[in-house]
Amino acid sequence: MRSAVLAGLVLLGGCDGELSPKQKAISSHTDAGVAGGRSENGPVEVVYTVESTEPTGLDNPKVRVHAFGNEPFWSVQVMPGILRYSSPETEDIDFVSLEVTEGKGSRYSGVMNGENVILQISPGKCSDGMSDTVHSWTAMLTIGAKSHQGCARVR
Repeated sequence: MRSAVLAGLVLLGGCDGELSPKQKAISSHTDAGVAGGRSENGPVEVVYTVESTEPTGLDNPKVRVHAFGNEPFWSVQVMPGILRYSSPETEDIDFVSLEVTEGKGSRYSGVMNGENVILQISPGKCSDGMSDTVHSWTAMLTIGAKSHQGCARVR
């Protein structure tokens, strides 16, 4: 069974079609939920390729949380099982995420372009510094060793 699941993932990931940067989303992490997540040689590394057919932007009904910050400007849209990262320096990048509820907040984690990403959403007043809007949620985005403060809107 484990071999069949892994072979299927390899076949899905090996498609010849070239994806645009907006469609390309690759996340590589040890996944304890797939076929036990272990082989005789230790953890199994699973590479996910996600072709997003979802509408972009906040008009997407599946976006449950929108986190954002400035200096530097960044944005993360949270959808079921996927985070969509945006910044002025990059096109949208979708990658697989895992969600853990922590108290009244949530923690989302995944791997984007080989770096660990953690998005922590917590209740608390937050001003984005660019407008007079006060949001009810704070956000902390960590990409690799760099952390960024921000705010969030929760649907």
